[in-house]
Order: sequence, then C-alpha cells, then structure tokens
Amino acid sequence: VMYPGTPQDQVLLKVNHLPLAKGTQFRVRTGGGGGYGPPLAREPWQVQEDVIDGYVTRSQAEERYGVVFQDRSLEVDVVKTRELRRHMVAEESALGVRSPGVVTE
Repeated sequence: VMYPGTPQDQVLLKVNHLPLAKGTQFRVRTGGGGGYGPPLAREPWQVQEDVIDGYVTRSQAEERYGVVFQDRSLEVDVVKTRELRRHMVAEESALGVRSPGVVTE
C-alpha cells in the first residue's frame, strides 16, 4: 500500500520494480510461506531437509509434521515417526479433521 491512511492511499498488486521518492510511505504484506497441503502429508525426508536447511526446528518437525529424529542426529527415526503420525491422525480423526494424503509409512 502506497501512502497508507492518506487520501492518496493506493493498493499495488504484483510489483517487480517501483522507484520510490525519498520520504514515500508504504506498507508491504507478504505471504507467510505456510506451504501446501496438510503437514502430515509431507514426506519425512522433505521435513528432514527443511530441518537441515533451517526452515523448521527439530521440535517443530515433531510437533507439526510428526517427524521424529534419532537422538543427537538428523536421521529420521522411521519407527517412531510412523507411530507418532498414526497417533496424530487418530487424534485428528477423533476431532473430525480429515487429512488427505497423510504419509504414515
């Protein structure tokens, strides 16, 4: 938004290049990068890469994506991941939440 809260308030959509004069006021809102699809549908190896790349922490991987790592390493614990995901799916089902494409194997 250019000149937010003024009579010149102007909403700009997709902009790749916009020269601004000194003193120009603007507000930028961006997407949060929340991803696509249910977190439990993300392959464990993809979550592992996200942890390695610093996009999510180990605890976020476990709490949100149901991916458990072996102690003191970034290797996925396949058995614990499978168990946690099945538990998480059961909890969601009990609440009436449907998670298509969930990877539990």
